[in-house]
Formats: sequence, structure tokens, C-alpha cells
Amino acid sequence: GELGLCAVTVWCGLKSRPRLAGLQKISSCDSSWLLHITCLICLPTSPKPAKGKAMPKRRRLKQIPDSELSPHELRLRREKFRVLSEVKSSPQSLQRASSRHRADKEVVLIAVKRDPSTLQYASKALQGDKDVVSVAVSRSSLALERASTELQNDREVVLTAVKSESFRRTSFFKPVSPFKFVSQKLRGDREVVLTAVRRDPLALQYASADLRGDREVVLAAVRAQTSTYEPGPLQFASEELRGDREVALVAVTQNPLALQHTSAQRRNDREVVLTAVRAERLVPGQGPFVFASPEMQGDREVTLSAVGRDALALRHASVGMQGDREVVLAALKKDGRALQFASTELRDDLEVVLAALRCAIDVR
Repeated sequence: GELGLCAVTVWCGLKSRPRLAGLQKISSCDSSWLLHITCLICLPTSPKPAKGKAMPKRRRLKQIPDSELSPHELRLRREKFRVLSEVKSSPQSLQRASSRHRADKEVVLIAVKRDPSTLQYASKALQGDKDVVSVAVSRSSLALERASTELQNDREVVLTAVKSESFRRTSFFKPVSPFKFVSQKLRGDREVVLTAVRRDPLALQYASADLRGDREVVLAAVRAQTSTYEPGPLQFASEELRGDREVALVAVTQNPLALQHTSAQRRNDREVVLTAVRAERLVPGQGPFVFASPEMQGDREVTLSAVGRDALALRHASVGMQGDREVVLAALKKDGRALQFASTELRDDLEVVLAALRCAIDVR
């Protein structure tokens, strides 16, 4: 009688609480079944909505009034407000935030909008979040370095980075081209590379070997070169294109120092060398004449053009040109310091010395 009563009780419990954890199959003949029943852990069931009605949506924490929050939830809300206030005024404060807040998308988005470099402090999950990374790279393409590997291989994200204004190379002291952080796959994407080299010519360095041998890509890169104080992208082109006459002419027109990266045949090309040495805005003593072939350094017309722009180019002229009276006088009209590179005979010439002194007096 007692055994039957217990069985009915257990059956009713199972019917009222259908979800049981740790339930073991018990034989009806097992006399120790009561010991097993005492080890059962009953889990409460979730209330089910009435038939035809949807479950009510769970409200987000920030939508719930303070009066309805538990002390713990209220503390979390106030802590988040404090962190949001800090990153709005000082985005770098994200570095000091807790791991929970560095994994909070709202907090990180505010930080990267104000300072894209703070992406480095975001959680790994958010460094792989397309929304967060897109915002960061649109403001600073260098943020691409901190993006996940998957997003560095994402064409949309990479195009957002290379099309951003920050991708342009505006300074010799810019550390690296952001294109360095693009995946190998996209470095071989012609559209992506063309977009990149038109904004940062030195991005050609990180293009695939095939595209560094692509005439259109290389021409786009050398035409985008604006600085005359640093080597251009021609140094990263294929050997074949470095010896291409049209490419060499475009390169030395944009940047005379690109002459050093042309082939030996182009450095001995009269038109290419003349185009380089006649360029404006040359740094005295650091012009392209030093990279011309010995034959061009002994060419009278080329040497006169070179010293006409940069008097100190006389230093790199052949011995014959350093002893040429007309060439030396042309150099001294620009800079009296060129006298030191004239031949011994001309340094003892009174007219030549007076020309150097007159130039020195005019400079003063």
C-alpha cells in the first residue's frame, strides 16, 4: 500500500514538472528506487504563452526605469554611463576600461569615432565586428592593422580603408602604407590595388608580383607621386617596367629622384636624364644628376642643365666638365660653393674666383 502511494506521488510530480535533470532509468523491480528519487533535481518550467500569442519581448537594460532595477543592475548601468562619459571626453580611456566595457559595442563605437587608434583596446570579438572596424578605418586607414584577419580579407572593409582621406600619403614621416595590413588575396585584386596606388603610390610595394608588373598599375602609381624629396614607387615595379621608356619619363617628371630606380639603359638615356635634371624644387647637392650614367655626366648639354638647376651638381660631373670654363661659370652664377668642385686650374683663374665672390656677396 505504501509502495503504491509513493508511486502515485512520483507520477504526479513527473506530470507537474516534466523537465528533470539527472533522471536515471529505474527498474520497477529495483527496491532502491527511493534512493534515486532523492537525487533528482527538478527544474522549474518556463511559462508558455497562450496559443496564438507571441512571447513578450525582453526589454534592454537601458530601457528599464531605475525603480525597476535590482541593486546589481543599477550599479552596472551607472558604471556604463561613467565609462561612456569618459570615452566621449578622452577616447584613450578605453584602455583603462574593464574587459566587459571593452567588449561593449556601444562604448567601443563611441571611442573609435573619436580616435580610431583605440580599436587596439577593443575586445577580439569587436576587432572582428564589421560595423566597428568600418567606422575605424573610414577615419584612419591605419586602424586596419588592428582588424581581425577575416576583416583584413574583407573587400568592402579594405576598399573603405583605401578610399578614406587618411589613406593618402601626405608625409615622408608616415610610418608605413596601411596597405601593408591587407590580406595577400586582396593584394592581388586589380581594382583594390589601383584604388590604393592612386591615393598612396608607395602601396605598390605591397601589391602582388603580377600587379607590380602591370603597366597600368605602375603608371597610376608613378603619376600619383607628388613628393620630390623621397624615392618614388618605381623602385617596387618589375625590372621590365623600370626599363620602360614611357614609365621612366613619367616617373622622373613626377619625381626626379626616381632616376635612381630606372634601368641602366634609362640612366644613359639623354631625354630621360635631361627631364630629371631640369626639374624644379631640387635639394642642393642632392639632385638626380648623381644617378646619371658616366657618359651623361660627361655630356656638356646635360651637365649645363644640371648645374643650371643645382650648382652643386658640378661635384658629380666628369673631370672634363669640371675643367670646362663655361660649365663652371654657369654653376658659380647659382652658388659660389660650387668653386670647390672646379678643376685646380680654374680655381686659380681670377675671373672664376671673382664670379664665386660675386655670387657670395649677392647671397648676403
